[in-house]
Amino acid sequence: MKRHKKEQAEMFFNKFSLIISSLFICLVGILVITFSTRFGKYEDVAVTVAQLLISVSVGSMLLEWFGFVNYTRKRMSEILIGDEVLKVLNMKRKRELKSLLLKNIYMYNAPKLQNEENNILMIIDRELDNILKDYYFEEYIIYTDVSILEQNGKKYIKKYFRHTFKAKSINRKRCLLRTPINTYLKPPQEDLKAFELKSFKINGRQIDIKDWDVCEKNNDNEMKNIYPKHYTFEEIINKNKSLFSFKNEMDADFEYITLVETDDLVYTYQVSSPCKHFCIHFNAPKEFKILMEGFGFMSTGNSQRQRCVETENGCMIRFLDWILPGNGVTAVLQKR
Repeated sequence: MKRHKKEQAEMFFNKFSLIISSLFICLVGILVITFSTRFGKYEDVAVTVAQLLISVSVGSMLLEWFGFVNYTRKRMSEILIGDEVLKVLNMKRKRELKSLLLKNIYMYNAPKLQNEENNILMIIDRELDNILKDYYFEEYIIYTDVSILEQNGKKYIKKYFRHTFKAKSINRKRCLLRTPINTYLKPPQEDLKAFELKSFKINGRQIDIKDWDVCEKNNDNEMKNIYPKHYTFEEIINKNKSLFSFKNEMDADFEYITLVETDDLVYTYQVSSPCKHFCIHFNAPKEFKILMEGFGFMSTGNSQRQRCVETENGCMIRFLDWILPGNGVTAVLQKR
């Protein structure tokens, strides 16, 4: 409100100053014409200059009085913001304008914009640097088979997973693979294994996993009441860094099994690095209906970014574009 009043005051002052100046110049012109005979041989020049001053001052007052200044300013602005102006600008100037527009849109009225730590442009740059700092997945494919296991007269949901992926270094720097297994589960009430690693291949070579125990620890995030246990591959990687580090690319193929209660009907997977091609095949017995959906960065415009196809035994979902860390899929089993 104060800013609006200030702008009105400035506009009134400018108009008042223009009118006073025009009247003064017009008066000077009239006086010069009145006493032009005193200029002797310069009389004609003095009269011409005086007439010019009167014409300019009267014209200025008429333009301001009838609103022609605002109209002219508006028309000039329309011309300047038209596409025709952009076509004659060089690339350097276009980039400068783009930077100014982004700052104006996202950090309006922010002082010392270029030095602001919370500048949205700087935040985006930092986040992208973090995402693209080491490696990405050229492709990541998951095969999942759901079955019902009966043990001691009680039924459980058993899921078999096979993950295959190709990770590529971004800058040909040596990278350490982030944990490919990061699962939260509610273990069965009986003395049964909720998680079991079956095999692991790296670059086509079968790895001896007899001494590998996937770490089971208590879940400490907000979902701990629903999924109290956390199974992670982090400790195995830290103990075998030479095996899980690579400079150019790494192919991995591993299998594991999870066992949960029959009321645990939701499965979620998120990628840990940018992924160029992601695909998951999810199969289940006929007694279940499978609902699958992508989430995260690709949520906007999902119909263009993902393709979901019903298969003979389940569902397949494939993303047709890049997805970012934290993006993924959710599969829900519904009893028919």
